[in-house]
Amino acid sequence: MTAHGKASVCQRGCRCAECTEANRLLTRRSRLARQGWSLDEYARVFEAQDGLCVICRETDARFPQLMADHDHATGLHRGLLCSRCNLVLGNVEDSPAILLSVFEYLGRFM
Repeated sequence: MTAHGKASVCQRGCRCAECTEANRLLTRRSRLARQGWSLDEYARVFEAQDGLCVICRETDARFPQLMADHDHATGLHRGLLCSRCNLVLGNVEDSPAILLSVFEYLGRFM
């Protein structure tokens, strides 16, 4: 229950801490559900990854919430990513061939 006696977020645009948190949770649950993730599944994977990105093993201080990654073709849940690694995968369209080319390109300058 919110401070206004409702079971969900106040519809009057309330900005109290309780309504703000309830709205944040509803938004998060909705985003995860669109990708087939539950809050419980997210929490289990987050704990298993020690709260770190599965690729770089870091967190992004600007965007501390890890993103639920999934295969767009199969819907398979792959892990939780920081915003930076999520953008990399999106920009290369999940292509291992492109990532390998990037790796080889950078290797020529090291």
